[in-house]
Order: sequence, then structure tokens, then C-alpha cells
Amino acid sequence: MTPAADRPRRRRSSGQRFASLAWIAAALLYLAFEASGTERTGRDLSTPEAAARPPESLAEAEIEHGPDSPEVARILASTVHLMWGRAEYDAARPLAERALAIRQKALGADHPDVAQSLYQIAELRRATGDYAGAMAFHRRAIATWEKSLGIENADVASSLHYLGILHLTTGDLAGAKALLEKALAIREKVLGPTHEQVGATLNALASLSIQAGDRAAAVPLLERTQAVWEHALGPEHPFVARTLTGRAGLVAEEGDYGSARRLLERALAIRIKAFGPGHYLVARSMADIANLLAAAGDNGSAEPLYLRALDIQQRTLGPAHPEVASTLAALARLRWAMGKTGPALEDTLRAEAMARDYFRRSARDLTDEEALRYEAIRTSGLDVAISLL
Repeated sequence: MTPAADRPRRRRSSGQRFASLAWIAAALLYLAFEASGTERTGRDLSTPEAAARPPESLAEAEIEHGPDSPEVARILASTVHLMWGRAEYDAARPLAERALAIRQKALGADHPDVAQSLYQIAELRRATGDYAGAMAFHRRAIATWEKSLGIENADVASSLHYLGILHLTTGDLAGAKALLEKALAIREKVLGPTHEQVGATLNALASLSIQAGDRAAAVPLLERTQAVWEHALGPEHPFVARTLTGRAGLVAEEGDYGSARRLLERALAIRIKAFGPGHYLVARSMADIANLLAAAGDNGSAEPLYLRALDIQQRTLGPAHPEVASTLAALARLRWAMGKTGPALEDTLRAEAMARDYFRRSARDLTDEEALRYEAIRTSGLDVAISLL
């Protein structure tokens, strides 16, 4: 086989280049906020038993069992799980930290329940952009689970998976690949090759391949991910929409906008059916279709779709969310191409301000090397449309 570096490269149009960069941006945003809220896969934020029961009155449990009892910690962990599903990350974190303190004191530092609390805190930190803190707590959770349960178990694999996501989000592709491949091997062995969590790690590896520019590796990974999720969850499950979006991005890079649009419209239909028309994931699919329309030169159809996506995102995620910044940046690029220089400049400045603010908050505790890597990937991803103005 001819080495990739020696093969002649086919020149891509500016529309295809924008489509490629736009999908890298979308992939990065997905990784940064992967598995949040109702679309979450992987290890639950609480044990299955706790998730199945509504949290009892904390005050009653404190009276009956004492404020520092493992039962109180269990109720706190169950409450954190429910708050995670409602995206109440900041409010949930003190409860998770209290549960951790109780369990460390009552059960000892190496107990599996301590690892569960470490995992909860890691995921809450990841969801709020504290990547350095999330990495540290996932490493502690892995060490605790390995000591108490052994190396090859599903809990260890879950922390390895999300630690890999963190490395990928901050631009460490080599570190991410090693972690994700280890998580995949454990999940396949412990859970079986068609488990939904196997699909989650395959999907992350596909995103890594897309980010690395390795289309040949990304295509079979996405196809296998889709097959696993359709088998485990059904063809209309929201997870399937993720693989459809990834496949659409790769097809669009080849200039086949018709096939890409059909994939994206199927993803949009799945998300509307699952979540209703006002969900932020529906807005994400709308923005993906708008990216495609812009790449194909249909600016008149793309602009109102970007605006619809922005309206949903701002109402559901808040006006300063990174997804809002990404859509604004894409809209700015489009408006610039349409000759609407005033609105384009306004959108550009707003998107850049949001992106920089999020970077400062997310990277504040990273090492110098990690922060530089994250800044490089942030510039190529979140601000892609700005860089093309």
C-alpha cells in the first residue's frame, strides 16, 4: 500500500475545507460536553441501585443514622445522580464532596464507594470545564478501584474512558488514544463486544481519528459504533444520531453534500423524536445542517437555520455557553461571505470573547504544556469560522 504521505492529494474546495473544519469544531464540542444530561452513556454517576430509588429525606437519614453515616453518603450520591441528569453541576458538587468526605472517614480510602464519589466529582468538574481537576479525580478513582476491585472491571474502564476524553479535549492525542484503547479492551472483555459502553469508546476513538485527520481509521470506527448502538439500543436511539453526524462530516469532506444532508436530517429527526423540538441537541443538529448548507454555498438557507439553533442554545444552555460561541462563529463566517460585514463583526467579537473566557476557566489549572496544547486545539476548533474571516 502506498504510504499516505506519498499519495497525491486532491485539492479541496473552500466549501469542503470549511466543512472539514466545521466538523472538527463540532467533534471538539461534543467531546467537551460528551454524555451530559439525558443523552449520557458510560458509567452512571451513581450506583444502579441508588439510581433506581428516589432520594430519601436527607434530614431524616441524618437523624436516624447520623450525619456522617454511609447511608447519608448514599443518599447524597443518589441526589447527585439526579442533579446531573438536570445539568445542575455546580449545585451538585458540594453534595458529592460531602459524600466523599463521609465515605473516606467511615469506609476507608480504598473502598469502592470512595472511588464512586471520586468519579462523581471528576465528571462534575469535567462538565463545568475544570479539566485539570477532572483529570486528577479520575486518576484517583482509577487507582482506588484498581486497588479494591482489580484492574479489569467496568468501573475502571469508565474512568479510563473519560480521562481519555479529557486528554483528547485538551489536544493530547497520543495520551487519549492509549487511555481509550485500554478502556475499550476492558469493556469488550467485561461487558461484551456489543455493549453500549463499547460503542461509546469506539465513538471517542472515531472522534480522535477525525481530529488527527485519519479518515481511513475514522470510517470503520463510526460504522462499528453505529452497529453496536443500533444492536444494543435500537436504530432510533439518540446515540445513533452521534454516529450519523460523524459519518456526515466525513462524507461532506468528499463533496457528497446530498448524502451528508440525508444523514444529518436523520440525526435531527431522531433527536426531535427523543427530546422534543426545543432541546439543545436538536439545535446542535440544526447547526450541523447549517454548516453543510454553508459549505455547499446555500447561504440563504443556512442563515435562518443558524439563527434557530442559536435561539434554542441560548434558551437551554445560556448565552455564554461554548456551543453558542461555536454557532455564532459559524454564523459570522457566513454573514461575512454574504456581505453582511456589520453583523459578522459583531458575531465574531462576541464569539471570540466567549471562547476566550471559557478557555481561561477551563485551562487555569492545567500545566503549561497542557494549556498550550488546549489553546492550539481551541483555536482550530471553537474559533474555526473566525479564523476564516
